[in-house]
This record gives sequence, structure tokens and C-alpha cells, in this order.
Amino acid sequence: RVSVSHISNSNINISKEHQTASILKPWSWLFVCLCCKTNMKSKTTSLLVVHSLLVVLLHNKICAGFHTAAPGFFLRHHAPSSKHNTIVPTGNKGSTCRNAASSGGNGIPNEQSFAEAPVYEEIEQDKPEEELTDALLWSSLRKRISTLEAERKQHIARWKGGKCNSTIRFALSKDWIRRVAMEKYPVVACGSASGRLHVVDLEEQELICTSKDLHDADGGDETFLEYLFGKYDGGGVLALAISGSIIFSSGREGGLHVSGYSGKDSFIALGYMESMGVPSSRLKKEDQRKPRNYVEPPLVTAIHTKGDMVWVGTATGEIHAFPLSRGATPLITQSPSYVVKDLHGAAVLGIDVDLSLRIGVCALSNGQVKLFRLESNDEGHPGEVVASWRFARNVPARSVAIVLLKNGGAAVVCGCGDGTMAMSKLRMDDQGRVVGDRHFLDPLECQPPHRAAVVDLAVPIQGLLISGSQDGSLRVWNVNQDTSNNVAMGEPSCLYQLVGYKVWMGSVFTDGKRIVSDGSDNTIVVHDFSSGSESEE
Repeated sequence: RVSVSHISNSNINISKEHQTASILKPWSWLFVCLCCKTNMKSKTTSLLVVHSLLVVLLHNKICAGFHTAAPGFFLRHHAPSSKHNTIVPTGNKGSTCRNAASSGGNGIPNEQSFAEAPVYEEIEQDKPEEELTDALLWSSLRKRISTLEAERKQHIARWKGGKCNSTIRFALSKDWIRRVAMEKYPVVACGSASGRLHVVDLEEQELICTSKDLHDADGGDETFLEYLFGKYDGGGVLALAISGSIIFSSGREGGLHVSGYSGKDSFIALGYMESMGVPSSRLKKEDQRKPRNYVEPPLVTAIHTKGDMVWVGTATGEIHAFPLSRGATPLITQSPSYVVKDLHGAAVLGIDVDLSLRIGVCALSNGQVKLFRLESNDEGHPGEVVASWRFARNVPARSVAIVLLKNGGAAVVCGCGDGTMAMSKLRMDDQGRVVGDRHFLDPLECQPPHRAAVVDLAVPIQGLLISGSQDGSLRVWNVNQDTSNNVAMGEPSCLYQLVGYKVWMGSVFTDGKRIVSDGSDNTIVVHDFSSGSESEE
């Protein structure tokens, strides 16, 4: 906003304070917008930021043009109205200002117009110029937010309607894929039946790098392997996770192996996590003698990464939580931040955590689901088990997931070794914290059940759940049937299923736009739900 108190050939007074306000005001509004939208998805926030910056830069560019076009020249970008500020002539001679109508229609005055134009003064009315500028900015932002909301609803409709493009994005040569892991599309790590690890770019459909025979192809404790695979053990890697360029994997020899990659054909085997033990078959050749009090490391049956932590579940009933970074300390020499121990010796078959709720859950071979803390507070310490839930009897709890519901609620879904699934809502307070002595509310069974073990669960968007089973199908469920916190919810409903998989199904991942899975021999299958997919089936 520029305030013109008096204009003449020799005297031009423009408020510097108002000049500064015209530039700073949109930035302050942008800051408010960003603060209000911190809970939006990353893509939505990024689009809002870019759009806001363009509006602000355009506004400042126009203001700069007003200030410097010519001495005393000030042009309004809206038509005069009784509801806005207006400029009227005062009748004085020798003015240096002329309105747009007197400048040849393009708003740019010529030399003759300055000599002949009458003097104009600004008359304050109901709305000052800065409020009009703010209104235009808010109107543009509201329009953009409305567009993003429409796109979000369309995206949800695609998920609920099963509108996706299904393709095989990669096929491994001369080996079988048994596990996949993904943090950010399109880079995926996969473990094969031969015990090797491979890093794949699904967008380019090419192999980035591969390891040598890192893990044993067969062997291991048959009791624990049956919990994982049932009757269909395809050999090779047991568990797999990726965080950035670091890959965590486990095999039938026991222990947790750490690897990395830095580009094409640059796979780096860092070694086994020392605090969990090094398998006797992997001791260095120059030191074949086992150390005193040597203990063979346990089988690692579940690995989960999120944020700057990795959780490692073992067949002996423990979960080790390792930080991904501790300065200069090598990753394989780090000790766990805490260990979850109160699991009654049952093998850990599945892990999920929610950083916003500060809780983790695990599925156990004895059929139980345990809830544990991620952080210390007035009520307990990290790793402390605070609740348990058993849905199926005499059947292992094979997979588990935390699902966020509408109205701020949350639930835990368990997939069992016999194909059944159940969901139990968590008791929460008004601040969204899991509280109370009875954390799990009465469970609801998901119907119809799968016909074989539910080996993995994934959450694409709020209120939806993906289940992968050895019956050769992926199912998408609507679990957002609740009414309010601490109130019984409606039963989850199966929206549709994706078929064509085999009994080797072991992993399901999603980034909110796609489903990435194994279970089809030597291939990685991708179901793309984004609006840019070329075809829908």
C-alpha cells in the first residue's frame, strides 16, 4: 500500500512505513498459512508453499512497479468503487500523476500526460489497500486448497474403487524373490531364495546393485520357520528392511546383517550387528576359534524401520531398538537404545510403530499382540509392555498394523496364521494419547477371512488397510467405520481383492499411491492408484 498525501512536480511524500508493510504483509500471512497446515500431507504442503510464494512474489513485483514507474505515479489494479479507496481530481495544475484511463489504455503514462494531468488525492474509504491485497491472497489460497481437497477426495475414491494400473515392474533373473522392502518409491530392496540381496529401481525397471551369497539359502530352526512360512518355505532371506541407503536383513544363520549401497554396482556388506552376535559360520577366517562364552545369535524374524530407529524382533522373544545414527560410532557396533523383553519367550513375527502415538505393537507366535512404549514418560520407560491382546487360540499372530481412524482414533489390526483377521480399537484421551488400564477395546473380526496365513499388513491412507495372504490375494479393507473415541465401531468391510499371487507372498508395502509386493515367483508387482496411471483395470 502506498499512501499519497500530496503530489506535485517538486514535492512527493510517500510513506516508507506503508511501503515496507506492502512487502512484509504477504510473508506474514504465508507464515500463518504454513503454521495452520503443518498436519497436511507432504505433497499438499509443498504445493501450498510453492503457490503461496508465487502469489507473494507477484504481489511484490507489482508493488515495485508502482513505486518506480515514474515520479509520483501510482496506479490502482482495481476499478474505483464506492466500497473501495478512490482517487479523485483536486483541480490543481502541474500534476505529475494521471490515472489509467488517461494514459492510452495501457496504464503507462506518457510525458505529455504528466504536464496536463490534474492533481489527485487518495481518499480513505471502508477498505484500505492492504486489506484488499490480503483478500486477494486469501482468495487465491482458498481456491488452491479447494483444488487440493478435491484431488484428495478423488484419490481416496480411486483407492476405494480399486481403480489402479497393475504392472510387473521388475523380474529377477535366475532366482526367486522372497522378501521386498521399501522406504520411498521407486527404490526397493529384495531378498532372494538364494540368500542374496538386490537393490532395484522400479521406475527405471533396472537392477542397481546386488550382493554375493549373503545369507544361507536353507537350514534354520524348523519350528520358528513354520511360524513364518507355514508349509510353504521357499528358502532364503527371512526378514528385510531399508532406511535410506542402509539395508537390514536376516537369514537362517541367525543375527542381523547390515548392508549399504551408494550407486550402480556398489553394494557394501558392512557386517553383522555385534550386540546381537555374529553367526559361527560367519566368523572371520583368520579367527575361526569361537570366543569364550560364545552364544549363537538368535534368528531375527521381524525388522521394522521408521524415523531414525530400527526395531529387530527375534525368535527368542525380544525386540531390540537401535538408533540409525550416533555420530561417528559405526552402526554395527552400536548397542540398542532399549530392549522389549516381557514377551514370554514367544517369537516376534511382526512389528509396527506409530511415532505420533508413541507406541509400538508386535505379533507373537503364541497368538498374542503386545503394546509397548516408544518413549519414557511419567507412567513408564521405553520398551515397557503396557497391554496385551489375544484374538486367536492355538494360532500364531502373524502380522500386525496400527491404523489411524477419523475423529483422532486409532486401532490395532492383527492377521493370524489361519487367515483370520481382527481389529481392536485403542482407548485414547482427548489429547490423542493411549491411556487407561484396558488399552484394547473389544475386538471385531474382519469378514470374510483369508484362506491362508495373513503374512503382512500395510496402511496406504487413513482408514484403509491392505492385507497380503498366502492364499494368493491382496485385499483392501475399509476400517474407518467408527463413530467417536472409546465407542464401539462398525465392522471392517472388504472393498475388493487383487489376485494372481502365489503361496510365496511375504511382503506388502505402500507409499500411499501404490502397492508394492512380492509373491509372484521372480517378479515385483506394483498396483498404481495415482491419477496419472495410463490405464485402469
